[in-house]
Amino acid sequence: GFDTISGGVSISFLIYLVENNLGIEKIKQHLKDINIEEIKWGNGELILKLIDKISMRDGIGDVLAEGVRIMAEKFEVDPELAAHVKGLEMPMHDPRAYAGQALTYMTSCVGASHEKCDWFSVEMGSVPYTNLRIKPGDNQKIDRREKGVMALQDIRAIDDSAVNCNFRNPELVDFIGYINAATGFNYNKKSLVKVGERINNIKRVISCKLGITRADDKLAGINTRVLQEGKIAGIKLDLEHNLKRYYKERQWDWETGKPTEEKLKELGIL
Repeated sequence: GFDTISGGVSISFLIYLVENNLGIEKIKQHLKDINIEEIKWGNGELILKLIDKISMRDGIGDVLAEGVRIMAEKFEVDPELAAHVKGLEMPMHDPRAYAGQALTYMTSCVGASHEKCDWFSVEMGSVPYTNLRIKPGDNQKIDRREKGVMALQDIRAIDDSAVNCNFRNPELVDFIGYINAATGFNYNKKSLVKVGERINNIKRVISCKLGITRADDKLAGINTRVLQEGKIAGIKLDLEHNLKRYYKERQWDWETGKPTEEKLKELGIL
């Protein structure tokens, strides 16, 4: 299928590169019936043409279909300009505006997904799980909120497994009630959240077996640079400090990025 976020970010990355005169010679090698002069911000006809080309993997579309990480490699530009985490393109929810979102982008098994933990929704007051430390605060700071991010990640893992819409956000007592009604189990708040924790740790174990390490839990430079204007001007994120706190709370090994043996035994995975 064609993902609207990845497709849009890939097209905008191409326009960004051309407008900043980056990778031009490599880009030209893949152009067929598109002139380099056409590639500019605001050209709606070009965007529609590029969508078709991506869908058919035709010409430049064959490269864009691979996403921004591969685009940066093939066009030989600085990889820190490619807005992705673990190969998945960055959504519109800027981590400089919602610092807790930075932490979930970095640690999600799939990369920069706004659905694996929609912390921006917490900051807007639309997630009613304050008794799990999931509550709004200073949206440009992560400190002392790692547990809240973890808890919402675990809730969203349950949502995914139960095929729930992430954005419905029922009260926790109702959420537990219909999970129990559908499954015949007798979960309470603590035991249900533990299921989500187990899901996320199993995902992490599989990811590590496939080669993911702590080095992959990072944002691209283009998404962390300090902006000079706008509502998030001057915001600088201290991501490594917060990632260390997150690893400590998750009981993941800081050197390898893997869940500790003790944590896996606690969760019944080992």
